[in-house]
Amino acid sequence: MKNIYPSLGLSALLSASSAYAGNQPIDIEEMQAQMNKLQQQLLVLQKQMAAQQKEAKAAPAKLDSAKVSFRPGPKIESADGEYSMQIGGRVKFDATFFDDDKADHPDGTEIRSARLFVAGKLGKDWSYKFQNEFIGKSGDTPASYDSKIKSAYIAYTGIDYVKIIMGQTKQPFGLEYQTSSRFTTFLERASLTSLLPGYGIGLGVSTYGKNWSFMGGLYGEDVGYSGDSDEGYSVTARATFAPIKKEAKVLHFGIAGSYQVPGSDSDPVTFKSKAETHQASKYSAYTDKMYNVDDYTLLGLESAWVSGPLSLQGEYVIADVNRGSALSDPTFDGYYGQVSYFLTGESLNYLGKNGKFGRITPKSRFSLKNGGSGAWEIAMRYSNLDLNDGDITGGEMKNWTFALNWYPTPYFRLMANYIIVDTDSDAYQTPNDDPDIFALRTQVDF
Repeated sequence: MKNIYPSLGLSALLSASSAYAGNQPIDIEEMQAQMNKLQQQLLVLQKQMAAQQKEAKAAPAKLDSAKVSFRPGPKIESADGEYSMQIGGRVKFDATFFDDDKADHPDGTEIRSARLFVAGKLGKDWSYKFQNEFIGKSGDTPASYDSKIKSAYIAYTGIDYVKIIMGQTKQPFGLEYQTSSRFTTFLERASLTSLLPGYGIGLGVSTYGKNWSFMGGLYGEDVGYSGDSDEGYSVTARATFAPIKKEAKVLHFGIAGSYQVPGSDSDPVTFKSKAETHQASKYSAYTDKMYNVDDYTLLGLESAWVSGPLSLQGEYVIADVNRGSALSDPTFDGYYGQVSYFLTGESLNYLGKNGKFGRITPKSRFSLKNGGSGAWEIAMRYSNLDLNDGDITGGEMKNWTFALNWYPTPYFRLMANYIIVDTDSDAYQTPNDDPDIFALRTQVDF
């Protein structure tokens, strides 16, 4: 900034000279007062200009800066919010004990699942996610682990209330299956999950409102597929609607369907399930490999009701297999019903635009110092899976599961399940094998 004090002094001198030239007396005190006033105005002007220069210099740095947060995992985000990267994951530690009936199921411990993911934004209208899982091989002694890609996709979100997803994702089917395993009520999902489509590489489109959702897509095989023939494909869609969606009060309905086509007649279709604990060493219901399957269809119905700390939830799934005119066309089904209650007054967290449940936040976090108790939940579930029909005798399995869950914080929980298993004479591998199971889990995610 140019120094304007000389100009100020020159102006004052010219004024004085003018006054003298006009034969008027010069008032030195008045002149000094005018100069002091001008100096004060000049100081104010200098401060304003300095502030403007500082803002101008800071502007480029602000555009290039990043915001870093931990909620609870690390997240880096550009100042304008258009680019970001979040790192997160989960770990589940299980211990399982069997009261054997006919078959021997070894007791043991394992890391049930460990996942790491990177997710974020790639500009105003694009997002991404990559998630890898390290999962224990159930029944192995000593324990061993596989590594596999779970999610790997890019999504376009430039259209209001619409999301287009390209890559590997979970196919949209079922309330319990769509709810993250971090937030499901029991250690394992109900046995009917064995009928559902899993992950697949494809193109999906979703749209949503505050109390409804729809997602559908065309999918190929999972990224881990290693068949020697053409890949199979599927068309899967799910719609949900909650006519009542208020805080701590929800009524939810959903329907899903999937049309599955194997890659060739030599690609087998198999439905199988263990008792509802991951560490069971043997399958209890198993159709064995069904060849020459032209296609099969899945239909699922779901509902849930939440009223304060009480919730009810249930699903039914039917699988209709088409094996051509020379073979029978078996139909299998499964269902479950469950009830849960929060002793400490919390309520299930319903996400209306996704049609699923989310994270539980305790009313008071556990603290010995401050007296917080965390959230305590009790629950019970009955499930049935029937894989017997026509010439297919995969067995029928029923499970009664009783649960106690403790949430000290929103990101940490301890779980205990007691499971009573009831199988029929066609159960695989041991008919009428009815063990009782006690299982524990420690879970943390970030």
